[in-house]
Amino acid sequence: MKNSGLHLKVGDRVDYHSVIGGEITSKGHTVKSIQHMNSDPKSPIVAWITDKVGCVALSALSRSTSDRVVHSSEIAPYVEYLMKAVIEMSAYTDLKREHLGTLLQVLSDMEKVYL
Repeated sequence: MKNSGLHLKVGDRVDYHSVIGGEITSKGHTVKSIQHMNSDPKSPIVAWITDKVGCVALSALSRSTSDRVVHSSEIAPYVEYLMKAVIEMSAYTDLKREHLGTLLQVLSDMEKVYL
């Protein structure tokens, strides 16, 4: 769909601006849906994007400048699972303490970057 020269489609990566025309508020979202705000065909066309609840105005979006390809909502369950798995694994194997610490540090770093 067209928005002031910006053509968006489902799957496009976008940045969100809470103040239209202002600075980027959050980066690296993916367009999930584009449609009229309600059943009235004269209603504004809006988008639903990852990591946002509800719809956003198309004018609040710009092409993504982010290198980020993973969304926090997608990775959070895996980071938590991996942390628990590493701790449980250490109880049943002779995983050395320094290796356990390294694995947990890597997962902690992932959590800081993506969450």
